[in-house]
Amino acid sequence: MVHDTRGTLVKKQQPNWFQGIRGRFTLSFCLLFILILTGFLFTSIYGIPGTDFNGRKGHQLAEAIHNLDLIAEAKKDRLLFWLNERSSAVNFLSANDLVEKNAVDIRERFPQAVSAAPDSELWREVQARQSYAALIKFFVKIQNAYKFYESIQVLDAATGRVMVSTNREHLGRDFSSSKVYIGTLKAGGGHVSDLESFHSGRTPSFFFSDLIRDRDGKVIAILALEVNAEEALRPVLNAGEGLGKRGEVLLVNQRAQILTPLKYPPAAGGLAKALEYRVETEPAARAARGENGHVEARDYRGVSVLAAYRYLPITPEWGWGMVVKIDSEFIFAPFRRDLTEAFWFALCGVLIVIFFTTVLARNVTRPILQLGQSAEDFAAGDFSVRSGLKRSDEIGSLSAVFDVMADTVEKTMVELEDQAAKLQETAAALEARQESQTNALTISAALAASVTLDELLERGLNELMLVTRSQVGAIYLADKQAPGRFSLAKQSGVAPEASLQKEVLLGQGSLGLTAQRRVVEVLQDIPQQTRFSVATIAGEKMPNSIVNVPLVLHDEVVGIVALASLYPIGPGPLEAIEMTRRQLATAISNALTHAETERLAIDLQTKNEELQVQSEELQAQSEEMQAQTEELVAQQKQVEEADRLKSEFLSNMSHELRTPLNSIMALSQLMISRGPGKNPEEEAEYLVVIERNGRNLLNLINDILDISKIEAGQIEIHPSDIDINRLLDWTLETVRPLLDEKGLELSIRSFKALKLCSDQDKVQQILLNLLSNAIKFTAQGEIEVSVSKGGNWGVAFAIRDTGIGITERDMAHIFDEFRQVDGSTTRLHEGTGLGLTICRKLARALGGDIMVTSEEGKGSTFTLALPSHFTPRPTALESVTEDAPPVADLPAAAAASPAPADAVHPQVLVVEDNPVASLQIRSALEEHGYRVQSASGGEEGLACVRAQVPDGIVLDLMMPGIDGFEVLEHIRSTPKTATLPVLILTAKELTAEDRARLSHNNISQLIQKGSVDREQLVAAVDRLTRRHIEPEAIPEKIPPARAGKTAIRRKDTGQRPILIVEDNPDNRLTLQALLDELSYRHIAAEDGAQAVRVAQEENPALILMDIHLPVLSGLDATRQIKSDPSFREIPIIALTARAMKGDRENFLVAGCDDYLAKPIAPEALAKILDKWMGGEDSQERGPQ
Repeated sequence: MVHDTRGTLVKKQQPNWFQGIRGRFTLSFCLLFILILTGFLFTSIYGIPGTDFNGRKGHQLAEAIHNLDLIAEAKKDRLLFWLNERSSAVNFLSANDLVEKNAVDIRERFPQAVSAAPDSELWREVQARQSYAALIKFFVKIQNAYKFYESIQVLDAATGRVMVSTNREHLGRDFSSSKVYIGTLKAGGGHVSDLESFHSGRTPSFFFSDLIRDRDGKVIAILALEVNAEEALRPVLNAGEGLGKRGEVLLVNQRAQILTPLKYPPAAGGLAKALEYRVETEPAARAARGENGHVEARDYRGVSVLAAYRYLPITPEWGWGMVVKIDSEFIFAPFRRDLTEAFWFALCGVLIVIFFTTVLARNVTRPILQLGQSAEDFAAGDFSVRSGLKRSDEIGSLSAVFDVMADTVEKTMVELEDQAAKLQETAAALEARQESQTNALTISAALAASVTLDELLERGLNELMLVTRSQVGAIYLADKQAPGRFSLAKQSGVAPEASLQKEVLLGQGSLGLTAQRRVVEVLQDIPQQTRFSVATIAGEKMPNSIVNVPLVLHDEVVGIVALASLYPIGPGPLEAIEMTRRQLATAISNALTHAETERLAIDLQTKNEELQVQSEELQAQSEEMQAQTEELVAQQKQVEEADRLKSEFLSNMSHELRTPLNSIMALSQLMISRGPGKNPEEEAEYLVVIERNGRNLLNLINDILDISKIEAGQIEIHPSDIDINRLLDWTLETVRPLLDEKGLELSIRSFKALKLCSDQDKVQQILLNLLSNAIKFTAQGEIEVSVSKGGNWGVAFAIRDTGIGITERDMAHIFDEFRQVDGSTTRLHEGTGLGLTICRKLARALGGDIMVTSEEGKGSTFTLALPSHFTPRPTALESVTEDAPPVADLPAAAAASPAPADAVHPQVLVVEDNPVASLQIRSALEEHGYRVQSASGGEEGLACVRAQVPDGIVLDLMMPGIDGFEVLEHIRSTPKTATLPVLILTAKELTAEDRARLSHNNISQLIQKGSVDREQLVAAVDRLTRRHIEPEAIPEKIPPARAGKTAIRRKDTGQRPILIVEDNPDNRLTLQALLDELSYRHIAAEDGAQAVRVAQEENPALILMDIHLPVLSGLDATRQIKSDPSFREIPIIALTARAMKGDRENFLVAGCDDYLAKPIAPEALAKILDKWMGGEDSQERGPQ
């Protein structure tokens, strides 16, 4: 139903004037008129941007600029013309006969008056001359004719002094430094000088000048006419003004200083004087710089002006700047009058527009207001109202449309009332449907909130009873054990005495039929004998309706719901039951399944717990086995790495031991076979090689013993005060030959104030090893040794080299035992890999450490850091090898039968059981003037001492029978030998007890066998006997080994040479000597790559190939040579110091034809050469 709202609407308030069409119409026209007028005025005055039309202002500005440029050009031309005219006049005056004649006459007298005062007799004499008076009279006439001349004078050309002047103050004045004098002489004629202040308190002036010449053309004087700038320039600049009252002309010099007075006072106030006030404006600055043009800017007053500026070149070197300006306000004054007229015109136009739009708006708004009133009545509910306007314009069309719309709305309102009734009926049906859906949702929510089956049945039955307003309800569930039978599962509202059937069979009774039919049944007209009865406060009541609901799921009845109500059950509740019965069946089925699943889950949980216990036991066993497996794998890797390092160490050790042994044994056998004296020079060279390799072998053995003692914990520290500079000198002298051989530079930086107390022998050993490594791994460059405070340490020895450096991967292993950075057969540097290990262990035993920093390809720095003071058990024994300190003074011994005192040739007793060592010591001492007596054992030594007490004893400790300790105790127990000097010589590694025993027996020096040479031994004996003499006869030194003996030594045998490939020079020399002994021609190569090249060039008969070679290993060189078919038949004999299992097989597989182990015996070499060179060799080989 549509409510009638007519008469209930309130009329709208009438809009004010500005909100109405009339006001907005009038206001719009006024604004449009003002905008058009403003745009027209702006365009006419300022022009159109982006076009050539500049408006009246632009035209006025362009015209003003043009006029200003014309005025500026005219004034510039007039001023320049005036200056040229005056210059010409001065030139004419200077050439005048009167001026010339009288100037010459005065100049003849003038030199005597130069040094006199202007009022002196000489000057009065000059002024009294007729020529002077004639010139003054002439010049005064010129001044009277031209008032701007301040003075006229004649200057002496030579001195610049004034000879004649109309101003008496100028007489004798020196003008030699003035612009007029200098400029005139420089110009060689007419000149105009710049403005200067010649007179204090007067305006500046400038000069027109020219030269006065005699009849011969010689310059004798200068005519200078001083011009008052203000009086001369103002008429010229103001002539033909054309600038009005607001215009001005400025004249400035090149520093922008004004030359003429200003028309107005400056903005800062004060008086602007010529040549003192500087004009800081843009036009003046441009003109002073020599520019021409025009610009809009602010002048010296700060007023906006339009200015034209010009540069006046007075001379080639300088000029003046001229600014012609006029105030911008004066130029644009006409525009203010035009703007005032435009304002009054606009005001009149606005009034006219207002009147016109008011009349027009009234004609338009009156019918609109009438139409609006009709619309308001229609909106108030009067659907019969019509506008009634009959017009032919747009308003008439709008009125007609309004009337048609009113007719349509009136008809539509009737139709809407009919449709509203139908909508009310539909809404009622929708309400019922919504109620059913709400009930269904309520039942669904109850079912969804249930967890157990019993809870589900309880909530579901209660919700169904509430929806149907039932008082009794029951649920039967299908028995899975007996198909077709349903058992009572839940009941509600049943009286205690009522007896519901416990089972329902399919097809029997109303419930059984419902289950069989599978549709919801509603029973009305309930008979009296029904089992369902409702208990109320009034007694038992019979139900009005009974509803049987079969619960069907997947075409199977899972249960039956029975409901009884005292009230009729409408279609709404039945629809809700129909909507939810499938959901209830599903929920019951799921609940049954869940209950079964829970039962099975409990059983499964029990079994899972049992399996979990078993699984945990298996997991623990598996983890234990995995850990054991990982541990075994790690141990296996360690064993494999240790085995590899052991094999590599043993192989390298074999090579290092056999290499010097090869030279020693081979050369020794060669010398034995030859006999002595056959070739002294070669024999001396062989002996040097033998001695050098023996010492290398001894050093190698010492390294092995050192590492063994360190590992066994048997190393002992014997600290003493160390002279660091002396320690460095000894160490550097030891390696000096190696430095010279490689051409390396060495620098030392040490602090003298540093002190160190430590084991000197071990510190020397560490430094010597580090320095030797630095030299070994540095091909060129320098080595630096520096000693400094070591931070937390006491002293730090840093050894820096510029060698090959160490990679980051190898840095972690350089201190490992038996490990070398390069352990291959092609390594460039020999060694066992023990040196750095021993150094670090010794350093740590001394309480310090060794640190290393390195960059591959740039070098390394090894730093030995030691504490300043290390104090283990004190001992008085001093282990001396080189530079030992002097022996302490001992008290004189009372000898029973002393030896004759001979300070030049002392007698020394050598007690040594080794005849070779005894012979070596005896030879060294006798060469240096000692008388030597030898004893082969302790008993014989004591007998010699009892027979005659020597000056000193050299005593070995390890001897059969009576050892050195017992001999020493016997000597010290006798008063006459208690203070006898004794030097201990031993190869035994002394224990702390041994050192204490020696110290107790007053032993001051100890020499370790193999660690000193002959000179050091003699020096130690000299200190022992306190003697220093020159040896009587020193045999000729053995010549050094012949370096690089790789050239072919040919014998005229006609055979192809044997190629020796050996990088060790001693071994190469040994092989050359052996082949020379066997009369074989030979050539040599020092690495694998060179061997391949020489073999291809020389085609040797046989190749003796060392395996350890730089650049290219012996095995790789063999493979390359054998790969060439033309050289495949050349026998290659492998030479190696390796003695590991499988080495021989590896050599043969690589292509070697035979194998010869180092040290090489001459017989073995001869045999293998005979084997591979055959009968051809025996025919060509002859006796040596």
